[in-house]
Amino acid sequence: MTWRTVAALLWRGVAHRPLPLLGDIALALVQGLLTGAAVAALGHLVDRRSLGALLEWGGILLLQGACGQVRPLLSRVAQRGIREALSLELMEAAVRLPFEDYERRDVLTRLDRASGALGGDRVYQLLQTGLNLVTAGGQLVAVAAVVAGLSPWLAVPAVAAVGIQLWADAVRVRRRFALDVRTRGRQRFGEYLGGLLGDPSVNAEARVFGAARWLIARWKRVWEGLQAAQRTVAAAEMRRDALVRGSALAVYLGSLAYAVVLAQQGALSAGGVVALAAGVRAMQLATEEISYQLADAQGHGLHLADAAELVRRAQGQPEVLPAIRARERITLRDVHYRYPGAAREALRGATLQLRRGRLLALVGENGSGKTTLARVLLGLLPPSGGAVLGDGGEPLARGVVLQDFARYELSLRENVGLGRAAELREDTPIRTALAGGGTAALALAAAGLDALLGTAFAGGRELSGGQWQAVATARGIFARGDLIVLDEPTAALDPLAEREVFERFAELARGRFAVIVTHRMGAAALAAEVAVMRRGRVVEAGTHAELVGRGGLYARMWEAQARWYR
Repeated sequence: MTWRTVAALLWRGVAHRPLPLLGDIALALVQGLLTGAAVAALGHLVDRRSLGALLEWGGILLLQGACGQVRPLLSRVAQRGIREALSLELMEAAVRLPFEDYERRDVLTRLDRASGALGGDRVYQLLQTGLNLVTAGGQLVAVAAVVAGLSPWLAVPAVAAVGIQLWADAVRVRRRFALDVRTRGRQRFGEYLGGLLGDPSVNAEARVFGAARWLIARWKRVWEGLQAAQRTVAAAEMRRDALVRGSALAVYLGSLAYAVVLAQQGALSAGGVVALAAGVRAMQLATEEISYQLADAQGHGLHLADAAELVRRAQGQPEVLPAIRARERITLRDVHYRYPGAAREALRGATLQLRRGRLLALVGENGSGKTTLARVLLGLLPPSGGAVLGDGGEPLARGVVLQDFARYELSLRENVGLGRAAELREDTPIRTALAGGGTAALALAAAGLDALLGTAFAGGRELSGGQWQAVATARGIFARGDLIVLDEPTAALDPLAEREVFERFAELARGRFAVIVTHRMGAAALAAEVAVMRRGRVVEAGTHAELVGRGGLYARMWEAQARWYR
């Protein structure tokens, strides 16, 4: 565990709002020290049996209670500040992690764990564990001083019991963390299966195919496997707990017997016997608490170290995409790229040239590398070989409509305006972009630009797949980038809406670098230039007429698709 990394993470969380936590620490220490004072006062009360001794003991208990009342108030304020600071840390990390990391299951699982650790209360819980240690430590020191004054020999069995407790808790934490790491992927899969039938499209298919019971049984198998793994760990914990509790009981009973012997010998007063019995029990409870809190801290620390390492890795990455400086030409020269864990390269020496003001259609079979090439062009994926080169000039702003476009459960204005957030409140440009997204996008504006989209929140409007895609297209247009990429932007649109979007995009491409990635050969016919990809390479390039005349792959694709419309 990288405790230094965890400590740095904690410091950033605490520094956001430190005063409530400092107050909580001070009261935790006072609360612990007052326990020792209460044990001593109890012995005095038994021996003296006076009003003053009763007031002394009651006053200490009252102070302890006051500390217990104030601390939760301070804790809640500190908790809110820490959660805010570390949630920001996680969001910053998410935007800085290399985009290719989102293609890796291990990174997604780790990001899921980090979200649970930083977006929840784990950091706050670790700090509370530290405060509990302060309280228990103060309690142990104060009570030990009282007990040592009565009989120092009782410290020996107490230390032995503490050692057993520490060992049991440390083993428990390590095994629980190992279980979580080992089963986290299955937990995510189980959660995925458990939520499937709540998706209307899945629910409809499951009813038609009669597959609902199969999905439920599939979820049950995953869940039962997780439960079996947890039962194995729980059984081992029960055996260790039995050993710990047995040793603790033996120490306590032995201490009581020893106190009785001392009283019979006249070495202890009645108050001393009560104080010794109460003190040994208080020491035992304090040491159990310390052992438990240390183990708890170790558990939180293991999760936070995992999350902190992810944050640390992201901190070394730039937030902005690498700049492309181009006036008239962008050249992709011998570009290679392999996705993490993939058996072969997605791009195998792709070479392509874009010219300003000439719309380029990128076509090819499924898996030919079109989307990957578009991501490299946008700077989302770094090529492992080759380069993306411009001919100088100012850095290009980018706009994009991805194949897997985002559906923001936000207002229509925000859905479109995210393409250029600085102009989010400008109505006219947003309406112009919606017009560019086609009739389906423009029709949504009738309900107002501030109408909520999606059904995740009350008052939202459900959209069809085509409407969501039209909104995503409008967002890409609103960005008004010098380099615009549309990756399968019309897959969910009807033919009329599709042609409308293509024609508007062709107009938008004037004076810009523009690429449309598509399976629609009709869209390619509207483009000034066409590039055909196959197995990670650009195998043909030219105008639509030139490529049809050559009789190659493009011509065969054109003919195959044209047959459907004859």
